[in-house]
Amino acid sequence: MAIWAGSTINSNETANLINQLWNTKAIAMVRRKNGLLYELLGKAEPGATPLDVNWQRTRKVSGINVQFNLMGGLKTIETVGDGEGAGNETSTWGGTVIPSTIFGGVTLPLVHYADAEYFPSSELDRYQGDELRTRDWIAQKMEYLMLSWENTFGNSLATNTQQVPTRTQVCPWRHQISSGNTTHGGETVYRTYGLDRFDNGNADFRGNVATQVGDLTLKKIRDQKLECIERGGMATLGLCENAVYSKVLQEIEAYTTVNYDEMWSKFGGEYANFAGTRFVLETRMASGELGLLDPNSFVFWHNMKNFTRNGIVQDVNRRSTHVLVYEYWVALFCNKPNSNAVLTGINT
Repeated sequence: MAIWAGSTINSNETANLINQLWNTKAIAMVRRKNGLLYELLGKAEPGATPLDVNWQRTRKVSGINVQFNLMGGLKTIETVGDGEGAGNETSTWGGTVIPSTIFGGVTLPLVHYADAEYFPSSELDRYQGDELRTRDWIAQKMEYLMLSWENTFGNSLATNTQQVPTRTQVCPWRHQISSGNTTHGGETVYRTYGLDRFDNGNADFRGNVATQVGDLTLKKIRDQKLECIERGGMATLGLCENAVYSKVLQEIEAYTTVNYDEMWSKFGGEYANFAGTRFVLETRMASGELGLLDPNSFVFWHNMKNFTRNGIVQDVNRRSTHVLVYEYWVALFCNKPNSNAVLTGINT
């Protein structure tokens, strides 16, 4: 039998030297850019364009659902002729019926997330000592939980899969910004969003959608922006997946009138801005799509409960374990889809 048999600490080197620790905080290799969510949260993100849009945010989550009222019609004001006769100055008012359907409303539910993270005492007691490599173990776990939630919510928010909002289902922005009334381009799958948008009576609750766009040009982007402006919106945020974002940059760089600013696109600049719209990379959305959003038409509800170090308590149902139980109430709703637009079927 050799000396130190059965042990990995079996030489002068292994007994007296330890690894040189490069970093005390784990590097989140699994993290992916979360464009839209970080815009909503107002959080800086590496590679993101500068934050200059203030989204409407609230932490109030009381009540059953979120309700917003809508005006669904306008009246025609009549002219009046001179003197006597029908429709003239001496005639009586023509209509006495007060319409009962001018105003209506939409109710949508907040989504309720809940999670529990367990901390065995063998980890909690040993990993949070004063040693360099273990001194901030809890902080790493909290970051892990936050990035997990951001990834989960970001994926739900940016998907192009139809998802009618429920207490357990996030309604993606793509579902909200839809015409919902044509089979062409698959729009009918988004027909229900608070209202039945397939019904022509609810035509004003439809987003502006251009399908089978093909080759993307700045004119096609401007045309959709003008559709939003015509309906009282101002689409100042553009959402693009990788290939479409690259296409937007290519179009801007080839354009003769560009924004000559060191940070904004001028023949290979870092960011993209065209006609008042700032473009953001959103890798979670569908390929071949470009969203043009008016932040003023959205409200973001979010309220996280008990997500603190002090929330880690002894789990009385287990022998030697602590637990962090936290919840998140959240939703993103658009109360005026026709202030927004989406271009689909873009060749990249």
